[in-house]
Amino acid sequence: MLSVTNRWEELFEGTSLLTLAETLPVALQTKRWFGGKARQIATARITEVVSFELEPKKSMLLLIQVAYADGATETYQIPVTIAFGDEATNIRESFAQAVLTPVSVEERARRIEGLLYDAMWNSSFTLSLLRAIERGARFPGKSGTVAASPTNAYQELVRSELPLYPAVMKGEQSNTSVAFGDQVILKLYRRLEEGT
Repeated sequence: MLSVTNRWEELFEGTSLLTLAETLPVALQTKRWFGGKARQIATARITEVVSFELEPKKSMLLLIQVAYADGATETYQIPVTIAFGDEATNIRESFAQAVLTPVSVEERARRIEGLLYDAMWNSSFTLSLLRAIERGARFPGKSGTVAASPTNAYQELVRSELPLYPAVMKGEQSNTSVAFGDQVILKLYRRLEEGT
């Protein structure tokens, strides 16, 4: 269990970030979209943390560089958020595949336990991410910026007056897609490469 004080965002600072990175090789091996299951991971390090200030819940986008024993490297992305109490119990029971690690936060002289998990399994996050594309939102990181931009088809496909109900699609292996009814699919590519 990872432990921090005051606020869960401290997981992404200083030595806590290094400790979180140490948990990643085991966590990655359990993810359907992770392409390196048959390879031996030498190290995993978090190369970028981008804060997504999305309502109603803050989340972070982690870029993770995985180095294999054979010398090759790959970069993966995971948007993460936190859950406590009943929400954490629901995530553990209903979406166990989304869990990354248990977390303990000491807040005002009391300790609360929760889960750091893949935010693609949080419907509020995926809906906010879709709306961020609509707004052309920008999210600065330490070494770059995540820039959202809609295509011309966006307004026609995602009309703001229609309710959207996100659901993670179960069939995919190498990426994660979220269907918003029968209107549109939001696909998160997990393994990143340079270039178009």
